[in-house]
Amino acid sequence: MAAHVSRLIGSAAGACFVPRTAYERRRAGTWRTEYELTFPSYVFISVADEDALERGLSVMTGRAHLPRVGARPATLDPREAELLTALMDQSHVIRVSRGTLEDGRLTVEEGPLAGLEHLVTRIDRHRRVAYVSSDLSEGGLRVGLEVVSKI
Repeated sequence: MAAHVSRLIGSAAGACFVPRTAYERRRAGTWRTEYELTFPSYVFISVADEDALERGLSVMTGRAHLPRVGARPATLDPREAELLTALMDQSHVIRVSRGTLEDGRLTVEEGPLAGLEHLVTRIDRHRRVAYVSSDLSEGGLRVGLEVVSKI
């Protein structure tokens, strides 16, 4: 879908992508990395010309809906865009972070959550996920987190 939108918009689109999140899951006794869409049904587009975006999307036949705030297309808050950019790698994937819990405090040693521990609102060790405080997702943005030790 991102490639289709990018072709329709043409040079007006700087980047057009669908963010994915990586999770570690155990299937049939082996651990593997699986990917899920971070925001199902959303395509993120960075554009300089919002009018060109609207013209390009108007050509699509009923499959695209451009969220609006009043008459203007909805845009990400700069803080949210910065958070999303910090969490994603070059291929627009939020990778699994690894860290430790020490006296109830999270320390992330590797991965996109390193340095962003203060934004983690909840950890589900059973599902191997952390929830990051964000307006992008109700209840927080879900990110893969492997807690390798708890002291």
